[in-house]
Amino acid sequence: GVVPVPVETLATQAEWILRGTVESLETSRGDAGVISTRVELVVTEVWKGPSTQRAVVALAGGKLGDRQVVVSGQASFKVGEDVVVFLVRNDRGEGVIVELAQGKLRVTHDAAKQSWVSNGVLGAADTTESPKSDRTVKVAMPHQRPLGLLELKQR
Repeated sequence: GVVPVPVETLATQAEWILRGTVESLETSRGDAGVISTRVELVVTEVWKGPSTQRAVVALAGGKLGDRQVVVSGQASFKVGEDVVVFLVRNDRGEGVIVELAQGKLRVTHDAAKQSWVSNGVLGAADTTESPKSDRTVKVAMPHQRPLGLLELKQR
């Protein structure tokens, strides 16, 4: 299984922590024939690192024509998705996600306008029901409980 990486570790490893909306995905083949995908983000908040209004996240793999390269454990993005990403920068100034898929969290909103985050490991995947209080909710693993956006930001 996947070893959960604490938010604090992600934050320490990351040079850049951004929240934003995925604007576009572009997959291309590099010089060495390596397929990679550029994810363009419109940045809504910068939690760590240089302020920016746009950012590019570089992912290994992607789908190009009839070829698809899937990198195990890699984060996936969809256009329009609201995300928080923990990044280090490569030599081209693009963001590279820390700890593969764990460094990308999807932000969802419940009926009470609360924002929740999940990367499939941290935070609960199902956020349709907001917990009444932590004491009454029995969870198997501490990292499976819903993780609020504000709590993430504070940590």
